[in-house]
Amino acid sequence: MGSNKLTKGAIEFQDVNFRYPSRRKKILDEFSLKINPNESVALVGHSGSGKSTIASLLLRFYNKQSGKILIDGTPIEEYSVKQIRDQVAIVM
Repeated sequence: MGSNKLTKGAIEFQDVNFRYPSRRKKILDEFSLKINPNESVALVGHSGSGKSTIASLLLRFYNKQSGKILIDGTPIEEYSVKQIRDQVAIVM
């Protein structure tokens, strides 16, 4: 995308699957989540349940195996890594 600014900030995970190459078990299995613009979301769960993985996928440290990750309805792959990391704040 040409703009440096994400327009609205809606984030959506649609049926996302992910597994680390060194593991057999999926960390995310058909994971879906919708976050509206200006909405704060807390991900809570046991160690190893995928919280950090979700953040890492959003910030493009990893790529999903299948499903969709959208920002404002646009596939995340159409944004540069810099655009996403400049606009998304994550507190861990």
